[in-house]
Amino acid sequence: MDVLAVLAPTLQQAMAVAARKAFVILDGTLPPIDRIAADRPFCSGKHGMNVQVLTDPFGKLIRASPALAGSVHDIRAARSHGLLDALNTGGIRCWADKAYQGSGPASASPSAATGTSSPPGRRPSTAPTRRSAHSAATLKSWRLLRKLRCSTTRITDLVKAVLTLELTASTRGGSLAASYTPGVLDTSNLFHVSSVLNRQSIAQHGLDWTRMGAARGIAGSRRPEVEGIFVCRGEEEAGFFLQINNTGGPVDIWSVDGIDEGLLLDNGNGFVYLPGSIPAARVRLV
Repeated sequence: MDVLAVLAPTLQQAMAVAARKAFVILDGTLPPIDRIAADRPFCSGKHGMNVQVLTDPFGKLIRASPALAGSVHDIRAARSHGLLDALNTGGIRCWADKAYQGSGPASASPSAATGTSSPPGRRPSTAPTRRSAHSAATLKSWRLLRKLRCSTTRITDLVKAVLTLELTASTRGGSLAASYTPGVLDTSNLFHVSSVLNRQSIAQHGLDWTRMGAARGIAGSRRPEVEGIFVCRGEEEAGFFLQINNTGGPVDIWSVDGIDEGLLLDNGNGFVYLPGSIPAARVRLV
């Protein structure tokens, strides 16, 4: 465990990755412990340890902080780890829930990430915080973290070891260093964002605008806006599509491969689409 913990990325390495993302997502999680008598200071109504989780727009882990007492509030924990100072100093846009209000200009609730409120009649997108919650659940999926039974002095190293293994697995067998190459998902530069209700259709037929009617479009339209497929050019545009999600529910992100970008057309509002459809063999659920 100690060897794996040493390999976990430092705060500086994590910020270098975060700076290359359209935005990052910050959330706290509380792995439970059973050391009630010996570790009473770590009890906060529930027995647990406060771990701050930083992810990219796709919910992939970037950083998991050292563990603090469960009684420590999220904003205090993030400050004590230097996360908020690092994000604000680097000018890194960060989405977080209301527990982090007042943490500085870099951090905002999902509806305020760009400095603007949600359009009238639209609910703020909760997709970013859902993805962060998914990453927190990823940590807790490890049996070691479902019910912590070791001394609280060992939990930080345990979390670091799990983070190392998760980052290594995310590179499909690559080295840990490879997971910190800028643009983890840059094997494809094009992405498509769509309601999860379209997942089965996309998996079977690919991205076909005539078949993807199970939910509203990202902008909330009931009918296709173009006779083709909107695509995002890189992670930043994909993050923007996540932010404006008005489908009425959660969304998926699909990577799109083998497309000649010279075939893309502008819809007149700065967004691009590919006329026609994209076969299932060229798309992959991220």
